Amino acid sequence: MRAKYLVAIGLSLMVLFSPTLLMIGWRVLYSARVSCRGVTVNVPYGWLPAPTSWRDTPSPELIKMPLTILSGHSHGFMSLKPNLAPSKVFDEGSFQVWRTAFESLYSSRGYEVQGPIHPGGNAYCLTAQPRTNNDGDTIADCYLLRGEWYASFKGPQS
Repeated sequence: MRAKYLVAIGLSLMVLFSPTLLMIGWRVLYSARVSCRGVTVNVPYGWLPAPTSWRDTPSPELIKMPLTILSGHSHGFMSLKPNLAPSKVFDEGSFQVWRTAFESLYSSRGYEVQGPIHPGGNAYCLTAQPRTNNDGDTIADCYLLRGEWYASFKGPQS
């Protein structure tokens, strides 16, 4: 009788922590990396590549996983895509055109735009955060590797 209770508790814990177990299993199988067109991306802990049936391109798209099935939907999303029309050099002029479009889009939606942020190397990033609602999603867009790649993030600040 005691064995049945232990099995039931064990199965319940496995179901409860299934998002975490899935994430750990994927990290073990795939070394926590995804590749696309010669670029390898390290997948942060807590994130998984979106299933191919969810994507419209072969480029890596990542989703934030909740710790348990009771944690709710964390709704974090990241994508990395090659820029289909890269210029020879992503310079300050290119950045200003992109910044103007980014500010127009998000300022009209009640977001405060910040940037440029240069997290390292050849990256140009802008962020947008809600002005009044701290629970709203943060948006970050970046051009990487001299403008050859485009990365975006949408999700909670934490």
